[in-house]
Amino acid sequence: MAVVALQRVAAAVIKLRGRMYFQSIDDKQECIGIYTDGCLLFEDFNLDGFSRTWKYSKLIENNKNIECASFYAKNDDIFKVCPDSIKHEYGEVLTKMRSFIKSLKIAKVDLTENCIFDLIPHKSLKDYLDVKNKITEYVFDTCERPKNYEHLLKIAKLAEEIKYQKININSSELKKASYKQKVRRFIKNKDKFDPYVRYKLFGTKTGRLSAQNRSFPILTLDKDLRNYIEPSNDVFLELDFNAAEIRTLLALNNQEQPDIDIHEWHAQNIFRGFTTRDKAKRRVFAWLYNLNSNDYLLDRFYDRAALKDKFWDGEKIVTPFHREIYSDEFHNVNYVLQSTSNDIFLEQAYKIYELLNNKRSNIAFLLHDSVVIDFAKEDYKKIYELAEVFQGTRFGKFKINVNIGNNFGDMRRFNWKS
Repeated sequence: MAVVALQRVAAAVIKLRGRMYFQSIDDKQECIGIYTDGCLLFEDFNLDGFSRTWKYSKLIENNKNIECASFYAKNDDIFKVCPDSIKHEYGEVLTKMRSFIKSLKIAKVDLTENCIFDLIPHKSLKDYLDVKNKITEYVFDTCERPKNYEHLLKIAKLAEEIKYQKININSSELKKASYKQKVRRFIKNKDKFDPYVRYKLFGTKTGRLSAQNRSFPILTLDKDLRNYIEPSNDVFLELDFNAAEIRTLLALNNQEQPDIDIHEWHAQNIFRGFTTRDKAKRRVFAWLYNLNSNDYLLDRFYDRAALKDKFWDGEKIVTPFHREIYSDEFHNVNYVLQSTSNDIFLEQAYKIYELLNNKRSNIAFLLHDSVVIDFAKEDYKKIYELAEVFQGTRFGKFKINVNIGNNFGDMRRFNWKS
């Protein structure tokens, strides 16, 4: 009781001081606590007096007044934006924290099941989080608020929700298949990652999500291993765009979207039926991503030069989602299409996340331009609504594919319009 009383007093003092900066102590939902102004607070605190922290967490989900410095810095790694004046200090506290984490792993302590503040001395936590506060303050002092802040916030909310969805691996089936070299290699490396998908928002130049350290490797998982990934609910439901980047090219050039498979449409309409779907697909991509290539039929239909003139200023491109990407002339169209296509997808994925709020169904993970939902059978009537919302982008309707499967390796096409 005395400890709780002291924390209440500390919280009151901090509120009176009007401190803006704080850090979440842990990123697990059940490990609630913050650091601010030399204090660790675990109970009876609210965030009304605070407005700035390093990164998004579930702790600030419903507080619209709190902003994240990582969005301003456009970086997931706080060390990379640390000012030179405190780099040595941060290096020291970071080394100490890593030593504690390493010793806990050696002792086989499961960090996903325990609160970090129960495992690490509070003084060391304070020292580490105090420097994070200093770096956070530096970022806000030196960086402008990005124009796409709200978009980044939605992506962060989505990634934060996914990181708590445990990947369900069928260990018994995996063991039965251990005679296969790929399976043996996967089993051998299982200790190197956790059964959760954790994304980095700023790990790529175009904004495509990449994996954090120790994340389950869903982005690079061999297709032969997908059979061992099963839903925790009833089935997997997958929504993905049909040829997302080509449809983005059509959208940015204000051209009509074909309502059939885009590669089949190319084969029949641009190549006049003289080639197959697969050959048309290879021909289009070979042309699309090599600005030095020429293809008379494709050049007549698509205007790549218009994209360069519209989005590239000779030094950088600025996408419709306000991402700024430095680029040479050769890569600028590629970056526009890849980045815009990715942001269209993430914007639509967030809409799916909102539709599934308070449902047993949830987004299991995102894979390139696919949303994979751990689907519960009682939500069956929502499939049509989910598909309709997903295809309805800010640039109009994009054709989508819907697949259902009992495991991630056995996904079958589902006619959601029937």
